[in-house]
Amino acid sequence: MFLSIIIIGHNSGNSLLQCLASIKNQSYDGKDVEIVYVDDGSKDNSINIFKSFVCRFKTTLVEHQSNLGRNIARNTGIKRCLGKWCLFVNSNIILSPNLLSVYISEIKKNKYNIFTSKINYTCLDKSFELYLNQKNRGLNNLHSKQTIPYYNLLFSNTCIKKTIIEKNNFDIDFTSYGGSELELSHRLNINHNFLFLPKIYVTRFNHPALKTHIYRIEEFGRKNIFLLFSKLNSSLPKFLFYSKFFSFRVFILILPFIYVIRKLLLFIYKILPPANYNLIIKSILGISLIIGIIKKKHEK
Repeated sequence: MFLSIIIIGHNSGNSLLQCLASIKNQSYDGKDVEIVYVDDGSKDNSINIFKSFVCRFKTTLVEHQSNLGRNIARNTGIKRCLGKWCLFVNSNIILSPNLLSVYISEIKKNKYNIFTSKINYTCLDKSFELYLNQKNRGLNNLHSKQTIPYYNLLFSNTCIKKTIIEKNNFDIDFTSYGGSELELSHRLNINHNFLFLPKIYVTRFNHPALKTHIYRIEEFGRKNIFLLFSKLNSSLPKFLFYSKFFSFRVFILILPFIYVIRKLLLFIYKILPPANYNLIIKSILGISLIIGIIKKKHEK
């Protein structure tokens, strides 16, 4: 087996069906691809959807009896897959029709061990969707093959040689939202470069709206960012490195003021034209991270 597509999902039956359909409709006509679906304790019809899915590629179902988290689910997929290469996607991802063809072709032509490409986003909050897809964010401004910084590697669309990822599993110390992919990509980048491929992409649909996403960022600030502080230390990207400043307990005193600023920015976000969203959204997300960090200190 050449390539294993590792899908993880939890209670995502509707999106899983669309993900599988996009794999079935790939232009790649080889037989050396398998789909490994790790169901992480779903209570909906996800497992039945996968079992009834008919595809020319070999399929393997792995069931977790309870929700163990995405890092454990991905590590399970790595253990169970048969391919020499692993393509990581989530159940809310749709693959562009030529994605497998391009990945496999580039793997055979290049000496890189890690490949990635763009992620497009859909969101019911259309203003936030514009921000997520804006041309200067992340990999969106790249149009040619090139190596990328470790902090731009996202595992909703990453292809890695199995022998590499077997030695560098996802860190199960990260049990909540955010940080684990950044930590792993930093570890991988010590010995490997990441090649960006411009002609393919995946679509992540139904991304949470901004008002929902800020609480995920808060959760990151309360929990996983402190793990990143300890594991990456001075290697943190600048925008996270400077957030360490707010871990001093004295900032508890200004927490109510910071909440007021975020509320004001969310109001401005509602009334501004789309051309001005970028800075406002970055500020809202940054403040939400700071709130999480300060709340962590308040809990102690």
